[in-house]
Amino acid sequence: MRRSVWNLRRFCVHNSFSFNREVEINFSSQFHNRRGFFNVPKEDRISRIKLKASRVYSDTKITKCWNCHTPLDVHSFGLKESFFCSSCGSLREVNDNYNYFELFGITEKFHVDQSELTKKFREYQSVLHPDKFGNKNETEQNLSAAISSLVNKAYKALSTPIKRAEYILKLKGITIPEENNVVDKEFLFEIMERNEEVEDANSAADLKNLLLRVNRDKEKTFCDFDVNLKRDDLIAAESSLILLRYYASLETSIKNKLSKFGVMD
Repeated sequence: MRRSVWNLRRFCVHNSFSFNREVEINFSSQFHNRRGFFNVPKEDRISRIKLKASRVYSDTKITKCWNCHTPLDVHSFGLKESFFCSSCGSLREVNDNYNYFELFGITEKFHVDQSELTKKFREYQSVLHPDKFGNKNETEQNLSAAISSLVNKAYKALSTPIKRAEYILKLKGITIPEENNVVDKEFLFEIMERNEEVEDANSAADLKNLLLRVNRDKEKTFCDFDVNLKRDDLIAAESSLILLRYYASLETSIKNKLSKFGVMD
């Protein structure tokens, strides 16, 4: 037990995860939520979610062109509609809180067409890259740099499943700090044991088997997240995301050790 407690502490600190102090000391804490993930009463969590959601992305569109002052269409999405004034052709100002799904003109959902997203990203960058605006005035050059940065940020958020899940919850008013990933003791012990298996693995074959297990669990949890999202069960979706972060951390540990055996991604 002493070794298990020590490894549990080391694992959580190393991965910047926090857990209930009673779990650390005597593993006797009881969790309010029936899923066993949170100490905060469900009613309080729902109230917090609704309050935050009401404040997120309430007004992100700029309604007039900075150059010709023509009213802008804020309901059409796409490369030309989102970034260029239909009247004078100048680049439009954009807000950092621009909805990433709307930016790429895709439906707001967890599963996205990755090839279509990548295609649009490359198209956007080919048109919006700052090099394309070298002969424009300073305002448009600055706008081009800002928009290009926004497009990069949006693509990074939507092209990675965990980042996409985090962003969807953020749109709904939920942000989970990396240092606040509290889970139940049973799951934490499971992750700890798997971490020990990674440390004890002495062949690439063993590590590949561990990685296969993690990937299976991760895919199942992605499915759970999607189902919870469709049911509008945000608390369950939040729980799924926390588990995904643990699996991702474990996956990174396995891949790091695989690299020592000469096995790269």
